[in-house]
Amino acid sequence: MASNDAQRAAARSGGAGGVGRFVWNPAGSDTELAEACRDLSVGRMAAAKRVLVESRGDPELRASRSLVLGAFCVESDVVESWLREEPDSADALLLFSRVAAARVLRAQKDNAAEAGRITRIAQQACLDAINADQNDATPFTVLMSLAHLGYPEPVPSGIPGLEVDGPWDLLDQVLKRNPVAREAHHRFLGCVSARNGGSHLRMWDFAWWAAARAPWESPLKLLPLAARAEWYSTEATGPDRVPMAQAQWAEQSAVDEAVRVHAYWFTKYGRKARRVPVADLSLLAYALYHGGKVSQAADVLRAMRPYAHRWPWSVDGEPAEQLTYAYTKCGMPFPR
Repeated sequence: MASNDAQRAAARSGGAGGVGRFVWNPAGSDTELAEACRDLSVGRMAAAKRVLVESRGDPELRASRSLVLGAFCVESDVVESWLREEPDSADALLLFSRVAAARVLRAQKDNAAEAGRITRIAQQACLDAINADQNDATPFTVLMSLAHLGYPEPVPSGIPGLEVDGPWDLLDQVLKRNPVAREAHHRFLGCVSARNGGSHLRMWDFAWWAAARAPWESPLKLLPLAARAEWYSTEATGPDRVPMAQAQWAEQSAVDEAVRVHAYWFTKYGRKARRVPVADLSLLAYALYHGGKVSQAADVLRAMRPYAHRWPWSVDGEPAEQLTYAYTKCGMPFPR
């Protein structure tokens, strides 16, 4: 890695031409979704309704779009207004479940006194969305985001050789509707992580199991990298946090995994797909960069540019600065 002085110089020289040009919108290259988010910020729902209608029949697109739209609606009552106008709309009920779940996680983080009441509202919102469209996998995924709070009770996997207790009943419902559901697997990973009362061993076992059964064109191939990122975010603490985090990406097993994902998933699919989550590209670029595979990291950053994601760069410091260092080290021009 570049020296601290060189990194700081790179960040300063980037200035508005470097750090300021990254696009942090979680919509990424989904320009229709980005437009809907802009409209939501001023209280207009038409574009959001349109992109949700367009997502019907595409479970991955529906999951990603509803997640991003929900995050933009947490601070307002635009979704509640939509529900009053169209109380039976499956799209409105789904988006409200997203908003309600996001409010639960915020209340839990803030230790709000009304967290229990908000949780019950969110759980019912998920059930209402499920009843509105029995074929939609997304409401089960939203319910999984609340599973670590105690609903439903963790159940054994029932899979020989995989002793991982978690919300398998919810995951089973998702997989019946979308066998390679990206978000649902990441939600499950979070449920069984040490952060939420599980263990690193359970998390690793699930990540490797899910990645092994997924086709190479699936972003589930990145789950072992996501498990590693989760591991160091919880284990590396104190003044040695950043060196510990970076050192574990330089381990041969981590380097081999990142290179393999780049060679098979990214090169054959991730580079060519119309929409790849910015978070997946960010994770892979980070793993390759800290594994010393600069040319491959530049390859991923090039596909990702101009979009950016905080995770996992935020573990090392301010994410815009960390990305600036990476762009400089990789010899990449800053986004314009």
